[in-house]
Amino acid sequence: MRIGYLGPEGTFTHYACKRAALVYPSSTLVEYQSLDQLFDALAENNVDSIFTPIENSIEGPVNRVLDALTHHDHVFVEKRFSMKINQSMLSFNESIRYSSIKHIISMPHAIAQCYSFIKKNCPDATLHHGPSTAGSVPLIDALNLPKNETVVIGHQGISDFFPIHVIEDNIQDQKQNSTQF
Repeated sequence: MRIGYLGPEGTFTHYACKRAALVYPSSTLVEYQSLDQLFDALAENNVDSIFTPIENSIEGPVNRVLDALTHHDHVFVEKRFSMKINQSMLSFNESIRYSSIKHIISMPHAIAQCYSFIKKNCPDATLHHGPSTAGSVPLIDALNLPKNETVVIGHQGISDFFPIHVIEDNIQDQKQNSTQF
């Protein structure tokens, strides 16, 4: 079974998909760079199923997914999976101080889930939206941002796939944060 997920490796969806796919031991995980590409891959039979976030306990529904579910024929929800979401701040500069942070990159839901933390600790930082949490790391170079003044918000496991350091863990505003997939 080929299962598509929102990549790249290191996203919350990647980690949740790996856990959920344990019930399908012979499955192959296939990453896609956008939610639209996931649904396209399913419609074109490039994957057997897709694994996607549907709703966050903070910041609510993933509207792009809900829209796609209603606009694609023969698409249905087979199973639900819930995962606790613990947002981390990561940087190439492992000794970065909050006062030195000029840029924050992540997907809109992750930034919204950490709004109070950002407002308190990095009120002057410029916010940049990325396609996913882990997909925000390559944007640092693509946007030509200074690595020593830029952080990414996402899963601490991003550091398993990129040479980036966890600066602080558990930065979401509500500690009981979870996502339904």
